[in-house]
Amino acid sequence: MADPQPNAAALDTSDPLALGALLAPLVNKTAGRSLGEIEWFRTSWQRGGSATGFSTWALDDGQTVPCMVKVPVGPVERRWASALGDCWKRGWTNADCANLTTPRVLASDDHLGTYDLCWLVTERFEGGTVANHFDHHGLEALVHAAADFQIRAERCSKPSGKPFDPDWAKAHAEAREMAHDGALPESQHWNNALKHAKRLLPAALASWKARPMNAWLHGDLHPANAMWREPSDNGHGHQGQKCALIDLGMVHAGHWSEDALYLERQFWGRAERMEGLRPVRMIARARREAGLPVEDDYKPLLDCKRLIAAAAAPANLDHEGDAVYLRGALAVLERSIKALGG
Repeated sequence: MADPQPNAAALDTSDPLALGALLAPLVNKTAGRSLGEIEWFRTSWQRGGSATGFSTWALDDGQTVPCMVKVPVGPVERRWASALGDCWKRGWTNADCANLTTPRVLASDDHLGTYDLCWLVTERFEGGTVANHFDHHGLEALVHAAADFQIRAERCSKPSGKPFDPDWAKAHAEAREMAHDGALPESQHWNNALKHAKRLLPAALASWKARPMNAWLHGDLHPANAMWREPSDNGHGHQGQKCALIDLGMVHAGHWSEDALYLERQFWGRAERMEGLRPVRMIARARREAGLPVEDDYKPLLDCKRLIAAAAAPANLDHEGDAVYLRGALAVLERSIKALGG
């Protein structure tokens, strides 16, 4: 008699540990004898969704390596993790594989038993996240990983799909209302800046909407979404060591500058932590060296996006930053207004 299988439509994803215990027999059966016993765990950032566990994987040469199991994952994460990391058949310890800027993938599929559930078995990193001890070296490694991600992803397939944009018009209206009602630090200052920005926003939004879709983007680039492959005494990776991007569930097509702009925005108000690094320029340089498209004069388009994002900052304050961030956003807004002739 076939082993009973859970009803996929009725899976309770609110408790990752219970979900892992429920799906473990299917994972072991589907992955095969190479996968060892799974130790499921709950992380501080998990709020349901996937079950995650540590295990081991037996390679064909007899070597056993630590690994991580994640189930279920979205089809986007499964597609890109597999496309960029499925290299173990070409030599798990090969330098090109062992230094990838995405996790090496040991096994994956878009089915689990008879169900349409995507799952992954990837290498387990021994180092922590780049965010743990963030410094100049960590930022530089993170940006290099983002550039490498774009280069390798575009070699897999041509960027395609609709751009990802929030409801900017709604956010701008909320920001103006907050400034008008005195609900912001320096409300009058914000009120004046947003009045100037309002005249420039229609053209800026039109330019940004018409941007070329010429890159695959990570979609959630920040220091907690990158990990060091190996531990180090200083906690932030050996000099020259690469980090690897994790959580590929938000990969989408867009303009090549978007991941860099997203990273840059996280340091509004704390620019000193960037230590003079320019993520946009770094990615542009890497793309040119790889023969990928970069506009001759991309600065006006970036000024448009900075204006759009900075003018929306007050409406996003609850989940994007604090008063220091807001002060930095105001400075970016005023610089963008000036750059666009406002």
